[in-house]
Amino acid sequence: MRLALIASLQHLPARQRAILLLREVLAFSATETAEILGTTTAAVKSGMQRARARLHELDPRPEELLEPTDPRARALLDGYIAAFERADARMLEQVLRTDATLEATPFREWQAGRTSCVDMLGTHVLGAPGDWQMVATTANGQPAAVVYHRDAEGTLRADGVVVLAATATGVSRVIKFHDRALVAAFGFPELLNP
Repeated sequence: MRLALIASLQHLPARQRAILLLREVLAFSATETAEILGTTTAAVKSGMQRARARLHELDPRPEELLEPTDPRARALLDGYIAAFERADARMLEQVLRTDATLEATPFREWQAGRTSCVDMLGTHVLGAPGDWQMVATTANGQPAAVVYHRDAEGTLRADGVVVLAATATGVSRVIKFHDRALVAAFGFPELLNP
């Protein structure tokens, strides 16, 4: 599953999420899934249809997303990185669409709408210029960046990975994966030289 899809699972009711994981990830049949969940095969099939429909609503259509090699996608990623590195909320406004969403795993809360996203990031995340440094990469066919945050001693430490859904009209979704191990998985060091 794509990282964006995994993050979107939090928006499904528990039963639909369980059905989707059992069927799509673990490859159980509808009958086996019904037995595990103590329900009927018809209920599993119905739950699967509803789960797929909801995920389709949440996920930008692939034809709308820019390839990470598209200069427009790279410009959006560069703008997002610069906004964080400079702690500049106004720069975020320039790269996010008005209907942008912001998700961060493993947290349950998410933001919808550019104003809400920028307010939250500006108030609680951006900090001061130099607190963040990011290195551009790609993840699941989308522009992404490995993220480093400056600790109390001034060292830039791995913080996770951010993935952007870049469209011709701006970034429609930002997903931050707060997992330091992902930085190493992407081939980057735990500590970054300033």
